[in-house]
Amino acid sequence: MRERGKADFHYFANEILGYGRGPYNLESSSGMHQGMDDWLGGVFTDPRMFHLMLDFRGSGKSLKGGVSHTLWRGIRNPNITIRYMHADEDMASEIMAQMRGHLEGNETFRTLYAQEIFQPKDDGGSKLVVDNESFTLNRSYAPLTPTIRMLGYKSGKIGTHVDLFVLDDLVNEKTTQSPLLMESVRHFVT
Repeated sequence: MRERGKADFHYFANEILGYGRGPYNLESSSGMHQGMDDWLGGVFTDPRMFHLMLDFRGSGKSLKGGVSHTLWRGIRNPNITIRYMHADEDMASEIMAQMRGHLEGNETFRTLYAQEIFQPKDDGGSKLVVDNESFTLNRSYAPLTPTIRMLGYKSGKIGTHVDLFVLDDLVNEKTTQSPLLMESVRHFVT
């Protein structure tokens, strides 16, 4: 189960994180999410630098492309540095709360990936390093920055090395209503 989750994004998101059953049941959409999951799993090995996923509101793209894919990348390589950015600070907080919920309360996830999630303590125990906007997985070196940090796109906290940016809904209903906000999004992305 552990190795299959690391190798198969669809299995990780649906069976380990639970997005294929229960209240989310993202698999009920006639197989649509299998294609999304195949694409997201392939992004990991695709040599192209930029990837764009467009899907309709309510499709599950933030849960699958955001929460699930970001956690999957983290457990596959705890040394990675990911910045997850969203136009809406409240939505950024909600997505971080979803990730934190898995780190703190998803027993299947916590048990299977304990060596990637928990950092060793001097007393021989282990600890979870998490706060409201970031978390740090068990890296093979002393981290200067968190593994994953959630930011609103207007945040000024980027000034460190980043391996992967996840830009989620930077253009939304609010930003499209203001030429000034659209310009700031364009400036941020370029």
